[in-house]
Amino acid sequence: MVARLSELSAPWAVDSVAAPDSSPERIDPPPSQLALRGQLLLERASSLADVQPGGRGIHGIDGTPLHLAAQSCRNKRDAFIRDRVFVVIGDEGSMCLRLPDDLADDLVDNGLCIRLGKNLLTWPIANEYQLEVNWRILLHAYWNATSTTKKHARRMLSEFVIQH
Repeated sequence: MVARLSELSAPWAVDSVAAPDSSPERIDPPPSQLALRGQLLLERASSLADVQPGGRGIHGIDGTPLHLAAQSCRNKRDAFIRDRVFVVIGDEGSMCLRLPDDLADDLVDNGLCIRLGKNLLTWPIANEYQLEVNWRILLHAYWNATSTTKKHARRMLSEFVIQH
């Protein structure tokens, strides 16, 4: 069985609102807002050098795969989900990707992702903060696939999460 992030409850969904009967149950943002934020993330990711959206998808994962041009695929070890696909972005902005174990462990420990085998799954984007967090996680997957990880990149992500 394949997990879909849209079926899981997001522990950090700040934009959720309380149900009218004042119960602690939450109501997710309208699907149109989720799709818009997912589209914004896809547009941002498509602007990265040598990245092509679309093409052959991945069995069991819904969304748009992002392929890296062959000349930019410098990291061959566990950076890709399949072939040259380094991330799959769902319509609601969730992502399936791979990251180095130390960074992946940090993200899972902080509740920003869940593990699905070697892959990481992020939550659907419910607000602008989550859009920025998912964008930074996507950048780390891109840097990992191209072997251009920036100096102190791990610290940069941690500082951003702590500050917000």
